[in-house]
Amino acid sequence: MPAPFYSDDPSASQSRIGMPDWLVVKMAALRLMSVHGTTTAKELEFYLQSRGYNGYQQNIEALLDCIAAGEGWTLLFNGRQKVYCLGIDVEDSCPCYLLGFSDN
Repeated sequence: MPAPFYSDDPSASQSRIGMPDWLVVKMAALRLMSVHGTTTAKELEFYLQSRGYNGYQQNIEALLDCIAAGEGWTLLFNGRQKVYCLGIDVEDSCPCYLLGFSDN
């Protein structure tokens, strides 16, 4: 049975490895953003579920919104999903296809 990693009270919730849930989401988001430059709640959902965590896009997105605001991450909406980026310079951090426009 997968371990839960989300809660309405992040300080009370613990992941299967003893870290608060928000920290699990933050670390996974940082991992994906360091590899791909961006991430979404859906990508994180798949990433975490493949590692044995039980969570859903809506819960992950709520945590990501709080984490992004606190960490100063760039948050964009391309019309279908929120895209989280580490960099402030959006053109350098986020591929154009994720932002809903092209280089042409």
